[in-house]
Amino acid sequence: RETPKSSDAGDPVANALQDFVSRMPPQIEKANASPETYKMTELGTMISLGTVASQEIDKYNTLIKKLSASLHKLIASMRGEVAMDAELEQVHSAISFFQVPKSWEKAAYPSLKPLASWFNDFVNRVEFFRDWNDTGAPTSFWLGGFFFPQGFLTGLLQPHSRQFHLPIDELTFICHPTDAVDPDEATLDLLNVGAYVHGLNVEGARWNLDTKCFEEPMPRELVGKVPILNLEPTTITEAKEFNSAEPMYECPVYKVSTRAGTLSTTGISTNFILSVQLPSGGETAEHWIKRGTAFVSTLDD
Repeated sequence: RETPKSSDAGDPVANALQDFVSRMPPQIEKANASPETYKMTELGTMISLGTVASQEIDKYNTLIKKLSASLHKLIASMRGEVAMDAELEQVHSAISFFQVPKSWEKAAYPSLKPLASWFNDFVNRVEFFRDWNDTGAPTSFWLGGFFFPQGFLTGLLQPHSRQFHLPIDELTFICHPTDAVDPDEATLDLLNVGAYVHGLNVEGARWNLDTKCFEEPMPRELVGKVPILNLEPTTITEAKEFNSAEPMYECPVYKVSTRAGTLSTTGISTNFILSVQLPSGGETAEHWIKRGTAFVSTLDD
């Protein structure tokens, strides 16, 4: 892999380029996939989550190609081998200020992270999907790692819709919080339907792992961890009945903390993912609404 000349060692941009190039993940090879990842149903169609994984991997491979080309063009330009055009100038300027270049953001997913954290997050996302591709679906899914988490959620509902011959727009999720946060350390029961999701963070409240409900955050605690959640597909009617047993708060889940987004051409928000009903901890739902309590899948730092 090309890197800037050693004489550029004191240049922060050259150092950043060298670091990024050395850690740039290779493309995810679907040819190396586990037989379980893209297995076919009895009807001869790919399993829903296999389709989701395939689409996400295509997007990440495209992003890998974009970033790799951008880095190598900038390196060549800094060496005087090619002319620096407007886009390369913008990339160079952004990296010099430790910001994510606009052309990278445009090809990627919503994120407010600074450059170093953004690149680390990008590498982790790629490796999550590489592991899914190579070894099969994980026990728990990193919701924040998806380009299009709404597509993943639809992929969870589709098998339930087909099995019980229900319109997918009549389905939703019952959310069962577990008592664990880290999927690598958790002992999770195998699920026949639905899925575990992890990696969420809560703002405007904290989650009590023991009582399994919301409570007031500690002083100066701005963000807290959300436990692994079990999302169980069911009908909207059954979900309402289940959630009527105790006071609940319908907590919105966003991709990033701005809590603002636009509707895409498909009518789906670029930031809002879904809402989950969880025990309100003795407070009214209005209490947590006034606190601005929400889950965020990707932090700003």
